[in-house]
Amino acid sequence: MNRQYTILYMAIGIIILLLTIILIMYIRHRRIVRKKSYGIIRQIQKQDELAKELERSKIEKETLLKIINKGIQEIKTKS
Repeated sequence: MNRQYTILYMAIGIIILLLTIILIMYIRHRRIVRKKSYGIIRQIQKQDELAKELERSKIEKETLLKIINKGIQEIKTKS
């Protein structure tokens, strides 16, 4: 009878150990996924910032070209 309890306690111990290992693996997996997701979000935000900056530069370029062309036309009309 004592041996049966020993086997039962060992089985319960092994089950608890396995559940603990599974829980630790699950927590680590969630942490890794969260870290990767955060990295992807940061990359997307950086790309958005670069796209906005590019759009601003494009608008500035177009504005400067319009001003330059207008100035050239004024010089031509004065000549």
